[in-house]
Amino acid sequence: MNTIALVALVILPFFSLGQVFGNTPFLAEPVSLNVIQYQMMGSRMQSNMMCSMMSQIPEDVMIKVTSPQVIGIDKNAHITIIVLDKTTAEPLVNSRIIVGIERGAPMTTMDMIGPMFLAEEQGDGKYKINFILDEKGYYTLHTHVIPEGKSMHSMMENHLDIGLIAK
Repeated sequence: MNTIALVALVILPFFSLGQVFGNTPFLAEPVSLNVIQYQMMGSRMQSNMMCSMMSQIPEDVMIKVTSPQVIGIDKNAHITIIVLDKTTAEPLVNSRIIVGIERGAPMTTMDMIGPMFLAEEQGDGKYKINFILDEKGYYTLHTHVIPEGKSMHSMMENHLDIGLIAK
């Protein structure tokens, strides 16, 4: 096996072609099916790694959505959640709720809309997430909770994806 093919077998599962060679066209001939398969496999591996880093079920908290998840576009929209301590079921106050909005299903498009932002605390464990969506479709609110006194790492252990439909 030649050196270039060996490098492709080792590198491409972990990086997309754009990451390895830049975002400019570089091939004079069509890419072989094997290279495309390795690129797709690498993208899936990256997505699976990110998903496995975040707990599927929050470890320290319970997060409940208390508002409709179908919203209008081009309007000041909001979702309200209640955050409770998982062991005592008491409302969590003074927590940091960090939110990111992805266009599409969780961890599929990585088309994030703007930077991550903080939800507004409303009292008694209620937090309001304010945003505006400008296109119809399915969105995911990546909601991370950092309970008072916990480290920033706890946001990965206390994560919930909330699906939205913008009409």
